[in-house]
Amino acid sequence: MPETFERTQYLRVIGRLYPDLRLALRPGYLTSSPPWSEREGDSPLRVETFDDTGAALGSFPLRLSDFCHEGSAGAPPQAVRGFVPFHPRTRRVVFSHHSLPIHELIRSSTAPQIDFTWQTTDLPAGQQVVSWNGEHPEGLPVQYFLRFSNNGGETWNRIGTRTESHAQTIDFDQLPGGESCLLALVATDGINTTIIESAPFYLPRKPCIALIIQPLDGMTYPADQPITLQGQGYWLETAQPEWEQLEWFAAHEGSPVGHGSRTEVTLPPGQYVIRLQTGSEEYRGSAEVRIQVE
Repeated sequence: MPETFERTQYLRVIGRLYPDLRLALRPGYLTSSPPWSEREGDSPLRVETFDDTGAALGSFPLRLSDFCHEGSAGAPPQAVRGFVPFHPRTRRVVFSHHSLPIHELIRSSTAPQIDFTWQTTDLPAGQQVVSWNGEHPEGLPVQYFLRFSNNGGETWNRIGTRTESHAQTIDFDQLPGGESCLLALVATDGINTTIIESAPFYLPRKPCIALIIQPLDGMTYPADQPITLQGQGYWLETAQPEWEQLEWFAAHEGSPVGHGSRTEVTLPPGQYVIRLQTGSEEYRGSAEVRIQVE
C-alpha cells in the first residue's frame, strides 16, 4: 500500500511585543498555507511547542518588525508575525524572548463546532447576510472569518473581518466570478481551527475595474497647460492589472483623446468629464472624474 502524507499545518501568530516583554496576541488559527518568508531568519522571540507529557516538539523564530510611531511617547511595541509549524500532538505553546518565557498557550482538547445557516443559491447577487451556527464544546470564546474561492477551492482569499458574531454581510457583486465559487467559514478558539465549505455556486465574470490616478476629481487647469491622464485597469478574476486596453475620453470629444496608462492632453476652456474606459466588449469598465479648464 502506498504511503500517505498529511499536509503540514501552521499556527498563524499575529500580535504585539511591548518593551516590558508583555506579549499581546490575537487568537491564532491553523492553516496549511505555505508561510515562506515569514519563517525565514532568526529572532530573539521564539515559539516552543510541547506535547501533553512535556516533551519538546519544536522551536521556531517569530518575525519582529517596528511600528511607525511618529509623535508617540516612549518606546513603541514591535509587530509580531509568523507561521509556526504545528505538530498534531502539540498541547502547550510557549513564547520566549532571549530564552526567557514570557507567554503561554494551552491547547484545548476539542475544536469549535460550526455549520452554515445561510442557504446557497445558484446565482447569489448583491448584499446578503451570510449566517452560521457556532459553539465550543468547552465553552471557550470563538472567532470567525470567511474565505472565498472562485475556482473550486484551488485558491482562497479572505473576505470581511474577524468577528465573534454569527453573521456577516457580503456583497457578491464585488467578488470575482467563476463557474465553481465557494465560501468557507473558519472558526478558531485561538489554536484549534474548524473549516467548513458552502455548496458551490456560480458568479458571472466582472468587468475590468477602471482606476483613475490623475487628474483628481474637481481639479482646475489653465487652458495652455497639458493635463496628465494616468490610470490602469484591474481584473478581479486573475488579480492582474490591465495596462494596454485603456482609452481616455473627454465630454466634449467624440473620439478618444488618449490611450494607455499615461498620456497628456491639452483642452480648451470648459468643464469636462474625463472618462477612463478599460477592458473590451462585454467586460469593459469605466471611471469618471470632473475637471475645469479656465
